Amino acid sequence: MWKLYMKVDKFCKAVEPFCITEWTYSRDNIQSIWDDLEEKDQQLFKFNMAEFNWTEYLINHYQGLRRYQLNENDNMLKVSRMKYVR
Repeated sequence: MWKLYMKVDKFCKAVEPFCITEWTYSRDNIQSIWDDLEEKDQQLFKFNMAEFNWTEYLINHYQGLRRYQLNENDNMLKVSRMKYVR
């Protein structure tokens, strides 16, 4: 039990700066670059954050983490969900 506690404590200390810090982001530079691009270039380089699909991005992100970092395939998804529910 002590080893488990030490792992949890180490993890909590590692993520603490990211949890207690208030992050503010500005997209002014990106917006000015986007506004300076011609319409043809805007269609070629799609980085307009107003049209960015965050839901699709996060789904792809977590699927990639699961597949490439955790080495799980799609067949293990049902087992992973059962473990998550527990």
